[in-house]
Amino acid sequence: MSTLILTTIEGLGPLVEKEARILLGENIKDSRVFNDRIEIDVEDLTDAVIKLALFGKTFDGIYLKLAEKVIERKDDLYDVAREINWIGYWDITRSFAVIPATDGSIHKRDLGVLIGQAIVDHFIEKIGERPKVDLDNPQIQVYAFVENKKLTLTLDLCGFEFNSPEEILSRAIVVASEWNLEDNFGEFYYGGVAESAFELARNEANRSRIPGMAVFRMKALNPTRALELLRKRWRKEEYPYVSCYEAPGRINVVVMHRRYPIRVVDIRDAINADDKVFSSNIINVNPKKERQKQILEEITKIFEQNNNAEKLVIAARADVISDEFEKITSFKYKGVESLIAIRRK
Repeated sequence: MSTLILTTIEGLGPLVEKEARILLGENIKDSRVFNDRIEIDVEDLTDAVIKLALFGKTFDGIYLKLAEKVIERKDDLYDVAREINWIGYWDITRSFAVIPATDGSIHKRDLGVLIGQAIVDHFIEKIGERPKVDLDNPQIQVYAFVENKKLTLTLDLCGFEFNSPEEILSRAIVVASEWNLEDNFGEFYYGGVAESAFELARNEANRSRIPGMAVFRMKALNPTRALELLRKRWRKEEYPYVSCYEAPGRINVVVMHRRYPIRVVDIRDAINADDKVFSSNIINVNPKKERQKQILEEITKIFEQNNNAEKLVIAARADVISDEFEKITSFKYKGVESLIAIRRK
């Protein structure tokens, strides 16, 4: 059993857990949900990491938990790190760095030095060589956190921001909608939700980000199984019926920028559309409060006039969302209190 940590925007943890269960199914044996991350215990680490890498969009990082232990004294930091078989995760040709973070109970420099020294001493003991430390551009990043006297050690399996805040928010809206993938899905104004829904429903694998992942510089995965999963044809033959409803003057612009064959039509046509779920990432469409309020009023009116739609799921500033909407989760986006919320019929 292995434990993965998926990090995200503060407040979206529950939606990350929902997406992880959609993607990994029974491979998840247990989960723990926090505001800004989730922890999942998986039976098949390779299967989980590759599927999350190919299809996951609600998180910005994937980490492998190596240890978690209560620390009574400073020297315990070194002792806990010495218990880990570091050479089992990367070989001597790779450089590494320890990224420390603390709640102030211990100095960051002390944390980094003690964990780093334990790693170096481990390699010397096992093979008689010192691993290369590179604080500027390490190939392997070990994250060390101390909070409430508890030390957590993890390996960064990505090495970069895995999904942008815009991508995270768009997929979070899709997940929050609990959309039946066989139903029609619509987005008001182009903000990334329709594309994210299309990707999820058609199993569009995001292979372009795979080569740069730090995990492929490690020995954490089964290479044969990883290659098998990466080569597999995941994409479904049928297109999901996903639409984007836009202002007439912007239809051609959206058509040119869309990445998938999503229908882009006049927003006035949404009144008679067959979509079961309507959505809008209003935050991505326009950051200004008054414009968000106008958009929300407009699309709510269309939703109410449509006889087929069952849900309207939106992300917007908290101060523009009325009490008719049910709050799913709250979060801060670029410093502004915001909500993902749903209105049902």
